[in-house]
Amino acid sequence: MWTDALREGSDGVYVEVEVQPNSPRSALKGYDEWRKRIRVSVRAEAREGKANSELMTYLGRILKVPPRRISISSGQTTNQKRVFVEGLGLQELKDRLGEHLGPE
Repeated sequence: MWTDALREGSDGVYVEVEVQPNSPRSALKGYDEWRKRIRVSVRAEAREGKANSELMTYLGRILKVPPRRISISSGQTTNQKRVFVEGLGLQELKDRLGEHLGPE
């Protein structure tokens, strides 16, 4: 259940993601049940923060929030990251991700 990758914070939601850089396109690739992370591919290479920047831009687009409200709270230099989405409640984030990942 992909909602296991979500944790509510004080003013937003934490999302556990696994990023695959250098992909043909940026996309949600599903859910890794073992790691409890949402898999995301990004076109950018993992160099000089390019993949991180594209991850935040892509998530902002699919979650319908400005990228400035998305930050990487841990995992800056690894493919396993914790992303914080400011200003959304847990249910609202579930609804928006559910449009792309399917039912909980």
